[in-house]
Amino acid sequence: MEEAVDDVVRAPAWAAPIGWSAKPGCRAVALCFGYVALYVTLDRLSFIGALHGIGITPWNPSTGLAMALMIIKGLRYAPLVMAAELLSGATLPVAPISPVPVILGSLVVTAGYTGAAAMLRHAGLRAGIRRSSDVITLLIVTIISSGLVASGFVATYAAAGVVPWSGFAEAGFHFWIGDAIGIVVLLPPLLLRYERISQWAPPVYGRAAFQLGEAAAQGASIVAALAAVFSGMGGDHPLELFYLLFLPLIWIATRHGLAAASWAVLAIQIGLIIGLEIQGHSEPALRAFQLLMFALAATGLMLGAVVSERRRLALALADSEGRCTAILNTARDGVLTIDERGSIQSINPAVERLFSLPSHRLIGYDVCELVEGVPDVLHRLKLAAYSPVFEASCWELDARRADGSTFPIEFNAARFELLGAEHYTSSYETSPRAGKPRLDTASIRRSWRTSHGSRWPVKWPRDWRTS
Repeated sequence: MEEAVDDVVRAPAWAAPIGWSAKPGCRAVALCFGYVALYVTLDRLSFIGALHGIGITPWNPSTGLAMALMIIKGLRYAPLVMAAELLSGATLPVAPISPVPVILGSLVVTAGYTGAAAMLRHAGLRAGIRRSSDVITLLIVTIISSGLVASGFVATYAAAGVVPWSGFAEAGFHFWIGDAIGIVVLLPPLLLRYERISQWAPPVYGRAAFQLGEAAAQGASIVAALAAVFSGMGGDHPLELFYLLFLPLIWIATRHGLAAASWAVLAIQIGLIIGLEIQGHSEPALRAFQLLMFALAATGLMLGAVVSERRRLALALADSEGRCTAILNTARDGVLTIDERGSIQSINPAVERLFSLPSHRLIGYDVCELVEGVPDVLHRLKLAAYSPVFEASCWELDARRADGSTFPIEFNAARFELLGAEHYTSSYETSPRAGKPRLDTASIRRSWRTSHGSRWPVKWPRDWRTS
């Protein structure tokens, strides 16, 4: 054994510490360089139809990238966002611009979207977009923050003489809608992709061929809708077929939820930008396309969020029902639910054993028919359900089996509402008179005071079982 240990080649003492300590630093450097390169690349690719030769374009996906970085990694990356915006503002404009508006404009963009990222992180979007309320929060913050940033950015370049003050409103609108679309289109898929990577689960196999075929059909439907939209642009109403783009988006959102809907929105936006660049566009048509694209993106995201939220709730409900069913099926006490008229709605197997009747015969049964000599058992059950004290909610009665024989039982009840109607749940067990040990009132008193606090005095009657 010692010879085997001696044969192992040991790594130098300096190798592991340097490697492990340098790894986080290397990741941070790679992230910074990768972000700046991707930011400038996105700005270059989307630099089409730039108003006044500066970064006022129909779509600014780099804004969505900056927001994703600060939401996921933290606001400490705001200086990196500032550096990337400075580099982009200094290299992209087609006309020579002094450094002052570039620096001030970059500062406005960074400050505005850092504040927006802080609000979205505070709202919980750091963990991903999970609910329809998250989408609403994202849309509201995006509209407000991009509007403020657009006003400050255009005012900076207008003060420098690059943008005429007479064109302030037009330039501000273009910048606002371009940044808003960039955030709404690119930020959700990035956040959802990061959430999926951080909470990775093994893929489920078995329907891969069907899913691949459906994805191909959905992609083809997007291409067909885009082709139809641009084929009708030559007429008097170039946007009359834009509604066709809603059809594949609704299909994808209802079938696959928010994640697929966000990628579908991104694909449609890229297709629209490519089509507008190839076919040409007028300024009114471009503004109309921008507004319709924002409405399309908001609709797709909202619908996808609702579908995903309902699926999560359905899965949680199914899981909860499965747990409850397992508990009730293995419980020794009989448990049943009753509606406000006293009709039995559901039972567990212990009730079948107690009353010697199968479930299909007990469902719909009047609970009064299960009790011997107590015609007002439903009234007593309601009193037990509303009673604030434990001893008043426990009753001892004689129950009747299918063969007519009687046996003593104890039951207690609780009230709940289902679809606006009162229902009651009741648990049954054989009474101590049938051979079970009598309940220990002292232990019940101690457990009650422990769970409700010593400040609530509990008065126990002399005969706490009498009804």
